[in-house]
Amino acid sequence: MRNIIFLLMICPLVGIAQNIDSTINQRQLIGVWQIGTPKLGDALLAHYQFFENGEFIYNFSQYDDAQRVLALKGHYRSVGNKLFISIQSRVELTGGYFTKGSPGFQASPFVLEGGTIETFNQVDTTNQRDPFILSVTLTNKKGKIVGLKIDNNKYYKLTDNPLKYGSPDRKEH
Repeated sequence: MRNIIFLLMICPLVGIAQNIDSTINQRQLIGVWQIGTPKLGDALLAHYQFFENGEFIYNFSQYDDAQRVLALKGHYRSVGNKLFISIQSRVELTGGYFTKGSPGFQASPFVLEGGTIETFNQVDTTNQRDPFILSVTLTNKKGKIVGLKIDNNKYYKLTDNPLKYGSPDRKEH
């Protein structure tokens, strides 16, 4: 009976400790976070760039040579283990033409070339301050963020410098 009472008393404390460990330290968030792997290839998979001033860029995978939406830009803030983001604009490739891809190098048989990169402001008709709320976890025992789990996708930190791998505005097509 004493063991059961002890367990009932300790369970809430374990839950509180887990919540403390998963609190986002905004300084640790700054940098580049890639989906699925901490390894780099000749291009980046989908990834977030978090900046110290509260801005972020979400870049779609650079392996898709046929996509038109390259990135989303906006603002973020963190509260506890929640990441609140609002999208301000999107970066798109307009115009251009499709040509044959390089077999063995590109996943698609078609590649979009010759387009112009343009930024379009996001129109928010919902009037919500933070329309997207993402749960974030994956910390070590010391509370340091070792990975982000956003909507069941794991992101790994590549660098503390959010500008190290450029931005979609400078991507050439």
